[in-house]
Amino acid sequence: MGDAADFDFGPLPGPLPAALADYPRRWRDEVRPRLRAMEEKRKRAVQYLIAGFVVGVLLAMAAMVFVVQFGPGELAIFAAFFVFILSAGAGSIPYATLSQEVKAALLTPAVEAAGLTYTAKDFPLGRVDTLQGLRLLPGDDRRGGEDRLEGEYRGMRFTLFEAKLEQERKSKNSTSWVTVFRGMIGVVDYPSSALGLTVLARDGGMFDGFGGAKGLERAGLADPKFEKAFTAWTNDQVEARYLLSPTVMEALLALETGFKGRNIRGAFPPGEMLFAFQCGNWFEAGSLFKPLDDPSRATRLLGELAAVFQLLDTLYDCAPKRAAEAPG
Repeated sequence: MGDAADFDFGPLPGPLPAALADYPRRWRDEVRPRLRAMEEKRKRAVQYLIAGFVVGVLLAMAAMVFVVQFGPGELAIFAAFFVFILSAGAGSIPYATLSQEVKAALLTPAVEAAGLTYTAKDFPLGRVDTLQGLRLLPGDDRRGGEDRLEGEYRGMRFTLFEAKLEQERKSKNSTSWVTVFRGMIGVVDYPSSALGLTVLARDGGMFDGFGGAKGLERAGLADPKFEKAFTAWTNDQVEARYLLSPTVMEALLALETGFKGRNIRGAFPPGEMLFAFQCGNWFEAGSLFKPLDDPSRATRLLGELAAVFQLLDTLYDCAPKRAAEAPG
């Protein structure tokens, strides 16, 4: 774990993993100066955003009065809404553009420090179909992803990305899209001699209704407190107790907490781990209504990344024991 002594804004949520140990220096020498140089741009972006909102309200009121007096009165609300959206949308463009710049300024040094690759969008959503086949994700008619991280850590290849799954809902006169999952999906390759399949989900979640995927039976967990938090299914009870050790379960819960997520679920096919949980946007710049060099921007980012590396460290530390003792 790294030392955060040079992190000049107070304590971090926890110790930094070795992969992020260089970020404190980069924050001090690179990130913070770059953010301070964009401070005037931040103030202008906020002013444009507020102006767009205020002008939008005034134009909407004027449009409503005009339509009521000179046009079909039933269109007044629509006209007001349309005018407001145009004005507010125009005012938000500098704000949205700067948010992406701030996000890049914060995230790029962390990704470089950890030796990872970052892709903002337009990439395949790997293993979603597998998770759906295991009943860990709902089916979808349309899907999209953003903010993919991939790389190697302690010899394990891994990929993380934010996914949005939608289902099409049709009625007699209209078609709408409903989001059925939005959150993180992860795929980790790591050494294991396990040959079976083990899956788990939050207790009271999807598996309680479906009874587990075909060919699996309810698995007992080593620690009673996790029996209350999770439902697990497996086709090899012995392997499941290695794979779902208390240490691994604690790391999964810490990952869920680190991203302010919920309903974490996972699967352990041979030599691999898949997981998913619902959460909001991650690796975001935060509000531009406060100074750009506010330390909370970096502490949030590092807290999310640290939770990922904590899980990877746990999987690595547990893998030799499974390889030595698991059957097969």
